[in-house]
Amino acid sequence: MKLTKGPILKPLLYLTAPITLANVFQTLYQMIDMYWVGRLGKGALAAVSAAFPLLFIAISFSIGLTMASNIMVSHAKGEENKEKLNKTVNNALVLAFAVGLLFSFLGYMLAPWLLSIYHLEKSVYEKAVSYLKTTFLASVFLVVFMTFQGIMRGVAKVKVPLYIVALSVVLNAILDPYFIFNLGLGVEGAAWATVITRAFSAIVGIFLLFKEFSIELTPSLKYIKELVKLGLPGALEYSSRSLVFVVLTSLVSAFGTVALASFQIGIRVWSFAVLPAIGLSAALVTMVGQNKGAKQHLRIKKITKVGMLLGIAILVSFGILMYMFAYKIAQIFIPNDLDVVKLAGDFIRILTLGFAFTGAQMSLVAVIRGLGKTFLSMILSMVHVWLFRVPLAFILSKKLGFLGIAWAFPISDIFGTVLALIIIKVIFSREL
Repeated sequence: MKLTKGPILKPLLYLTAPITLANVFQTLYQMIDMYWVGRLGKGALAAVSAAFPLLFIAISFSIGLTMASNIMVSHAKGEENKEKLNKTVNNALVLAFAVGLLFSFLGYMLAPWLLSIYHLEKSVYEKAVSYLKTTFLASVFLVVFMTFQGIMRGVAKVKVPLYIVALSVVLNAILDPYFIFNLGLGVEGAAWATVITRAFSAIVGIFLLFKEFSIELTPSLKYIKELVKLGLPGALEYSSRSLVFVVLTSLVSAFGTVALASFQIGIRVWSFAVLPAIGLSAALVTMVGQNKGAKQHLRIKKITKVGMLLGIAILVSFGILMYMFAYKIAQIFIPNDLDVVKLAGDFIRILTLGFAFTGAQMSLVAVIRGLGKTFLSMILSMVHVWLFRVPLAFILSKKLGFLGIAWAFPISDIFGTVLALIIIKVIFSREL
């Protein structure tokens, strides 16, 4: 499909749908873990809750590398430069292996120390350490597969990663209960299921890249530097967001195990709800990137408007459904603890109130990334979460208790949207 000419909405939806479905499957992957771990009790659920924000730091760096691959590949595709395209893919894969291996090693070694920042009961801490150390082993496979996703998105082949993710979810759904209950591994069983399914995805992705592109796995300093230049701000942006969840999880842990389990359910549901907006964001990066490569500046402005309105419409629709069924959704994860269900349901309802701004802000930031301005999008993100969300969470939690943390999300998204609009207007006035 040609992205630099013709209608905008149709190709944008064409790209968004498979990316969103792939993200839905990725989240289902995590929710399957939550479902089975929740059957072990709130202590096990709290352990996974404590570990997840730390795991998301590694995921965030993977997203940064994915973003760099997506941007560079889409620019090369827009320029119709085959040599540049092959070299970008080659070096993205080399960098993915290096970064992934580093995270696997550091994560495994530092897991006990990282979890010591929380106020966890001894039994919860021990389960969390076991889960985190094992899951970190899968980091190399995660980084490689997410880089594969970024490359395929850059050339607008978004269905292939979807099929691989779908298969990995089926595999995880089979392995989780077997490892957790049949083998008696408990929380650690869910982690080993993750390692195996991540490895499966990465191996298939590598095989397909070798078929699609000319790959020699010989690094080029020029391309590595460009990938790092584009990817590091994105990695810092997303790791900054994940570090926010570490800080918020630490804040929540002071309210007790019920609050910690409720927070984890609420954040996982929130993460699931924003997946269409994340899919749209990835589609916008590809579409804006290819049009930038083709120097279609007026078209980029039109893409921005359509993308922002679509982001608002999507998340408002999901927000209404989440608000209506918040308690029933919470009950899926931990059906036998009504205290957690009630608190998690309240938390989810508050989060939905700012979804219109969430959708707009995510679309605008994606346009900035697609233009190759990843440093600027990083600054915008850090201001959004560190100057708005985190201080609000601390202030409101003192006034309103645990649910004050939920109110920090919609309020901070309002500020973030206004700031993103101002930056977009400045960029367009100066460069397009």
